[in-house]
Order: sequence, then structure tokens, then C-alpha cells
Amino acid sequence: DHTIVIKGEVNFCLNGNTLFVKEQEGKISSNGLFVSAEMTLNICDCSQDQTGRICGMENTENVRCVVVGNIAELNLYGGNLSDADRAVDLDIRSVFHMYDGTISDSNYGVYSYVAKIYMHGGTISGCERGMSGRCFDAELSQDSLITDCTYGIDLVQSPQNIRLGGTIRNCKIGFNKGLLQETGVVENCRIGGYDSV
Repeated sequence: DHTIVIKGEVNFCLNGNTLFVKEQEGKISSNGLFVSAEMTLNICDCSQDQTGRICGMENTENVRCVVVGNIAELNLYGGNLSDADRAVDLDIRSVFHMYDGTISDSNYGVYSYVAKIYMHGGTISGCERGMSGRCFDAELSQDSLITDCTYGIDLVQSPQNIRLGGTIRNCKIGFNKGLLQETGVVENCRIGGYDSV
């Protein structure tokens, strides 16, 4: 029932196990892992069936699986982050690289407060908002997928264009700001709340 604080560069292998994040009494939010300022966390799952998870246990309305502090970095190579208010919560000038794994069943899959998001692969699914908040920079590469969310990408407050080279599928609103790249695919979604593709 305590936050795991990351200092230095840490490699965290789930190895098929589940880390439950419980409500912390008297706190506004319950954080599973907190990456301290200017530090780096690498999450992977070496299990054969990729069953490793970091997820909310109860009262998921205030659960945050991983919080990334100022100028810190999170790299997701495998595993599942789920059942949270914010699966990934990015603070000012932090960076999130998603290479593989899944983020699912949360209010916000990735929430950014003036951070950078690079989705090289993996899947975000079943979230109210797949990506939301305000970004300095964001890019979805060809192997990335956002699916079955109410809002796939809700980054309307971001000052920069969002480069969309991956797939956004089966969302009520696919994206409301961004530049669709040659490899980008939008299926069965509305764009900006008006046009359906």
C-alpha cells in the first residue's frame, strides 16, 4: 500500500506477476510507481504469455499505475497497465516511450502535462481517453494501435502537431488534433467530433 519510488535507472521485469495498486488512505491519488525527477524506469515482462500487470485493486478512480516526474523517462517494453484513473501520468518535460505491451481499461491511458509521448508499438485499448492532456511532442509509429476508446487521442490543448503514423480504430472520436502520416490508418472513428472515416 506504498508507492515504489524509482531513483537512478531501474529495469523492472514483471515476469508474469501482478502489482496491485491499492487506495492509500488520506491521499488524493494512489500511485504504484513514481519515477523521480531525471530518473529512468524500464518496464518489461519476460513471461511466455505476457501476463504481467500493474493495475488498480479497488477504488480505481484515484489510482495511477506509473507517475513520471519532471524530466524523467518511462520505457514500456511489455506487460499491461490497467484499471486506473491514469495508467501513465506524465509530468512536465518527462518522456514516455511505448515499444510494446498494453495499456487498457482506464479513464486515461496516458495523461500528459507538457510532456513527450512516443508510441513505437503496443496497444492502448478500452480507455475513456487513450492519450490526453497537453504535449510538447507526440508521435504514433506504424506498429502502434489505439482501439475501442471513447477518445483515441484528445490532445487539443497541445501547441504542436501530433504525428499519427499508427492505427486508430473503433473509437467514438479518433483524434481531435494531429497530422495523419502516410502510414496512419483511422477506421470506424470520427475525427474532431464531426467527420467519420
